[in-house]
Amino acid sequence: MSVAERRGQRMRAALEALVGKPDGLAFRDVWDEVCRRVPPQPEDLERTRSNRQRGEVDLVWYAVNLVKAGWLRREHRLWFLTDGGRLALTEYRDPDEFARVAEAAYRSWDRGRVTPVNAVDGPVDGILAGPSGEVVLAAAAELLRRGLRSGGSAFVAGRSVWSPAAVGELYERFVERPDASGADFLTKLRRQLDGCSDDAVLLTAELLTLNVLPLSNVTAMAKRARIRSVLGWLASPVETPPIIDKAFEHGVFSGGVGFNVSIWKMLSLLIHVVRHWHDLPAADQQAAFDDPWAWKRFVRGCPGPNMPSQREALLYLAHPDTFLPIVKVSHKVAIRDAFAADLPAATGDVDRDLLQITVALQAEQHGPVDFYDGPYADRWRTTATDTTDEPGSRRAWLVRGSSVNGHNLVPAWLAEGFVSLAAANLLPIDVGIDHATLKEAVDRDYSHKSYAARKEKLQEFHTFLSRMHDGDLVATSSGGAVHVGVLTGPPVFVESADKRSNLRRMVQWRPREAAVEYAALPAPLPAKLSSQADVVDLTDELALLEELIGVDGPTLPAADLVLRDADDALAEALLVDRSWLQEVIELLRDRRQLILYGPPGTGKTYLAQRVAWHLTEPNAVRLVQFHPSYSYEDFFEGFRPSVGEDGKVGFELRPGPFRRIVDAARQDPSTPYVLIIDEINRANLAKVFGELYFLLEYRDQAVGLLYSAGEEDDFTLPENVFLIGTMNTADRSIALVDAAMRRRFAFVSLHPNDDPVRGLLGRWLDHHGLPGEAAALLAALNARVPDADFAVGPSYLMRHSVYADGGLDRVWRTSILPLLEELHYGDGVDLAAQYGLAALRRSVATAQTNTSMPAAVADEPS
Repeated sequence: MSVAERRGQRMRAALEALVGKPDGLAFRDVWDEVCRRVPPQPEDLERTRSNRQRGEVDLVWYAVNLVKAGWLRREHRLWFLTDGGRLALTEYRDPDEFARVAEAAYRSWDRGRVTPVNAVDGPVDGILAGPSGEVVLAAAAELLRRGLRSGGSAFVAGRSVWSPAAVGELYERFVERPDASGADFLTKLRRQLDGCSDDAVLLTAELLTLNVLPLSNVTAMAKRARIRSVLGWLASPVETPPIIDKAFEHGVFSGGVGFNVSIWKMLSLLIHVVRHWHDLPAADQQAAFDDPWAWKRFVRGCPGPNMPSQREALLYLAHPDTFLPIVKVSHKVAIRDAFAADLPAATGDVDRDLLQITVALQAEQHGPVDFYDGPYADRWRTTATDTTDEPGSRRAWLVRGSSVNGHNLVPAWLAEGFVSLAAANLLPIDVGIDHATLKEAVDRDYSHKSYAARKEKLQEFHTFLSRMHDGDLVATSSGGAVHVGVLTGPPVFVESADKRSNLRRMVQWRPREAAVEYAALPAPLPAKLSSQADVVDLTDELALLEELIGVDGPTLPAADLVLRDADDALAEALLVDRSWLQEVIELLRDRRQLILYGPPGTGKTYLAQRVAWHLTEPNAVRLVQFHPSYSYEDFFEGFRPSVGEDGKVGFELRPGPFRRIVDAARQDPSTPYVLIIDEINRANLAKVFGELYFLLEYRDQAVGLLYSAGEEDDFTLPENVFLIGTMNTADRSIALVDAAMRRRFAFVSLHPNDDPVRGLLGRWLDHHGLPGEAAALLAALNARVPDADFAVGPSYLMRHSVYADGGLDRVWRTSILPLLEELHYGDGVDLAAQYGLAALRRSVATAQTNTSMPAAVADEPS
């Protein structure tokens, strides 16, 4: 079998592996399944310089054809089968034809796309951008070329906006006059810009655009809303240019929490960059535009807030052929170290090294390289330690001291300026100790403790020694008050007679009078501070802690979470009353989770999806379907078999759909995320939700998770996660739902005899110009059904195929009568005589005749 023939078989096998996997599969799982279906040949198993199998590289490369054909979707390192892919598996059963059609789709796309930012003739000596990167970079180039280089505007041609006068005005209003109130970001910003010139306001909008443009963890809706809000403050209206508006739909890297909760710092840095730019001689400006390394020196040397992620983003946006779309310095270092074998000659500069590594891998793969995807990610993430900690980025930590072996150490901490851990049995060790060596020391010195206690100690010591850095915030609580300070020194061992505080770090505590009463803390701090662990990562709440103590000026939370009201367009599309839709939205605002329940065919799932899509972006909506064997491990997280790099089978903790949507929502707090749970009553809910059941009612508190350890022990449910369940009452009456579930969900009835379902079929038929007989027949049918939970909904008859020749009879025989057969099982009822079309038509005709006859005649006996 030739290479081309195996390629076609592998491409088809990859899609077949995704059938029945609505939550997608990681590439590693896809590749394993492909190898099972299409056994690799020896040449497929040869290793490339990047230690990947050649067959594996071939599949990754040619999967682009499947994406461009619309058969495959790749998102967050997962592969998903599309509806077009399902159709392709049916239409193109021959692997060669399958591959040819996919190749033709790619070539068609390639002919019609815009010229790539990094398109070159001959050997590629720079970093290539993927399709999403090209769109974003085109918009960024417009901003930097028109703005920074020419002093003009990317939004309004011929207007001088990035000028010394405009940036000076913005510096005075925003940087020198911080707003320390508790208002949201845009409210503060508008107050600060009140009275500014339109040029300064427009410059603000363009800088915020540069900030949010490359983010993949902020939705297009949130990006547009932020920029339109600022543009709305202009005296003369300005629209977002199409090239930028289109780029808002894409993203090239995740900015993490910092890009959402520290927007003011990002904007302050960008103002400093523009201001410092105007201080450069013209020759230095030209050099920075032409030479990426001169640009790097300029960006790194700019005054203003540190914000390493924003500085790394500027490197990439200005010189994408030299710098990778990676904004965590620790990730860059970890990738460079993991791929050192692909480095022709080390330079000592991580960006120069990564450039060499990337160019070598691109030549091998014949295209762009994504270090966060597939085998590339597996290679550096498994070899890296502490890759989530970016040097220079502030983090926040809770350290407990109010009850250490029965003693309250907090007064001593505050008086002497330190924080500590009890390390009574731990022998003095090097503070730069690696994780593996530290584990050996803990296992040795705490061998008398249980394995669980040793694991907890290891996590605490590792965090205290290696993850906490100077400048991080640290919080502790005592006597109903919370004290916050800043770490000012490395970890040290000291002689402590009682061994309760012999591992220490120096802290500059805020004055005691600045302590905050526990009861006055804003959510979700109370939930995190209630953790029982001795060391807890509070970085997600960094902005709130900075706000409490005023460190480095004011902080600005993310934009307010907004659920859109129902509008006429939604009501008209669904053919239901707008007030009913608004009530559903109000219930979600109040309760965060609701269930649409009713008999089959009442449109529960369809309504849930359309309402969810109205409330947020489609990519922030997920759907899962429960069934009797569905478990906590399927829904939230659990251990699943996996094959390691050594070929041995082991187990790894994998997230389920609920965990993934929660993690996405936590990174994008201003966007609603909606999980639709279809057939929610078919699973054992207590088993599926486990300890998460508690959080549905108490979102301001935290719970320990079943599987995750360490910092994941204290889990909270973000306020921007919403659940919509659907429940078929023919399977299970609402009266049988346990009280715990009824307390946590709002229940909204969808019944054929009640609004908004009542009359829906008639409205649909009228809207499509179809005769109204089916609506009368359905009403007559439901009038004869003795159990309201078995009434038949209108969606069975809301398809155009029903009104083709023989369509109504077919759907009645094959869909509606089988539903009623279950209701009358064993009763001996003649379904055709009771519910058949002929019987119902006679009943409807008689009713219409009686209605049209004079009363005296209608009352005569027949």
